[in-house]
Amino acid sequence: MPAIIIFRRFPIPSISVYTTASLTLLALSVLWAHTTLLEERENYLNPKPIIKPEDSNSQLDNTIDGLKTNSILLLMMDEPVCLVLAVNATYCLLAIIVQIIQKIVFGKLRSIEYQHMRDKFWNFVFYKFIFIFGVMNVQSLNEVLVWMSWFTCIAFLLLLTKLCKDRFEYLSFSPNTPMYYHWKVLGLLVFIISCCLLLTVSCLTSSLIDMHSMTFMLAECVIVTTKALHVIMRYGIHLYDIQHEDLWERKATLVYHVDLFMELLTLSTNFLHHLHMLFSGNIWLSMASLVICMQLRYIFSEIQKRLLRHKNYRRVVANMEAQFPQASREEIEAQEDQCAICWEPMENARKLPCGHFFHSACLRSWLEQDTTCPTCRKQLDIRNTIRRDRPARLVPDGLNDPTAAANGTGAVLNPTVGVVQHRNHFWHFDGPRFASWLPSFSVEVTSLTTTTGMPTNQPSNSQLDTMVREVHDIFPQVPLQVIRNDLQITGSVEATTDNILEGHVTIPTNPRLSTLPQTPPPTNEDDQSNFQIQTASTKSSGGQTPPPFSSPPTSGVPTIGGHFSKAPQEREQVLKDRRMELLRQARLKYLNSK
Repeated sequence: MPAIIIFRRFPIPSISVYTTASLTLLALSVLWAHTTLLEERENYLNPKPIIKPEDSNSQLDNTIDGLKTNSILLLMMDEPVCLVLAVNATYCLLAIIVQIIQKIVFGKLRSIEYQHMRDKFWNFVFYKFIFIFGVMNVQSLNEVLVWMSWFTCIAFLLLLTKLCKDRFEYLSFSPNTPMYYHWKVLGLLVFIISCCLLLTVSCLTSSLIDMHSMTFMLAECVIVTTKALHVIMRYGIHLYDIQHEDLWERKATLVYHVDLFMELLTLSTNFLHHLHMLFSGNIWLSMASLVICMQLRYIFSEIQKRLLRHKNYRRVVANMEAQFPQASREEIEAQEDQCAICWEPMENARKLPCGHFFHSACLRSWLEQDTTCPTCRKQLDIRNTIRRDRPARLVPDGLNDPTAAANGTGAVLNPTVGVVQHRNHFWHFDGPRFASWLPSFSVEVTSLTTTTGMPTNQPSNSQLDTMVREVHDIFPQVPLQVIRNDLQITGSVEATTDNILEGHVTIPTNPRLSTLPQTPPPTNEDDQSNFQIQTASTKSSGGQTPPPFSSPPTSGVPTIGGHFSKAPQEREQVLKDRRMELLRQARLKYLNSK
């Protein structure tokens, strides 16, 4: 990790400075090799050759021509310094080619594209360094040069593919993009696939590569080819869509399945590639094995996330087709509106229970993230269908019937006895927070325990009242006592909300369960003004008495606090609320008696 940070902060010279320095050093190495060859030529001329006088001139000329033709390159290959300078000149030539491709195809790079290129490059350098010296365990300089040359070609193609993908995502969301921009990117992608095919053929036809090395090379070619094909397929779908003026409603479904197949293919190939690295070399007790295992864990988690997302997608689609029917042509024409998600005209749409219309693809994408109407935010009852295979929660007898608990017909049981509690321990490691090449993974341990007595971590009275009001604001039709009973079991607002949505909580018809007002009790001034207004309205109505209020008996007044609280402020607030509630009921009783 520190090495990566140092590399990122290291000042990178410009391409012109790098080219000038590389050509100068290469020229000096060639000059040194030429000078060395001249000295060897003098050594050939000075000694007396043991040849016939008539053949001396022709044999000497052939020897000198041979030295001029092959000896400079051979001498530079034998000298380590000259070899490094020659490799550096090759990298300089490759950098110039990349610069030319960038100017022709992409132009000026955006900041996000430059950031992605830099992160991808340093990740690639780190992992391939581990591969060369940890997995392959190369010993000679020639082997290092061979693998460096191979990974240079792979990095060149991989970075161009990543750049094409970023540019496609930018151009696909940019309106009125000229077509020649798209064709330039597509031409570069075809060039990348052609280079990958040439590298694959060279690996298969070479007799100097063993089986393990050939498998490693082919895996790299397959990964780059798959990524390039993925971008080409997405590009084809996008170009087909923009060439047609009508809305293509099947585009989102096709794009989703293309992404699913190509991403799973890339991840599976990469996973098998790293497994081969782990089992092929003798690296069980080394740092390379730890890095490969971390990468395997990251790839496996990505595969799991993709499969879980697909499972959720299938459930959402099945639920949407089952609960939200297709709107008829008359309903769409009567609506005369656009889809509120994509703002495109609707030819085919689905109708929600609230009466709003949306495209099927737009609604499906929305329901993957949220279960409310995009326009009015009404809660859509789809969780019951999505989680129909989820077992019902265990509740004690008597609590499943809220009316019995309120009327006293049911037994008063401990609401926590026999309840299965889920205890989750979650740990997350955010690798990119420290270095972009570190993976991110999470560990979650879930334990199921059945309580046999009172729990030790029940919420306090004030916390329970706050949660009751929070749930009641979401579901005002559910009585407060029913919400309180369920919160005493779950201890969580989210769990109680899910139980209400899934239908596990029975809503009674007895109005006495909702005697607690939704808003805080009024002040004395508000009570006096309300009393005067109600009296005046009664007198002005011709002596007709209003319909009697259904005031519950005094014994039915709920205790806003439940149990004795240890906090003095909380006790005072509970007594104040109870006094105001009794005062309100007394006034209602007085009005009814009139």
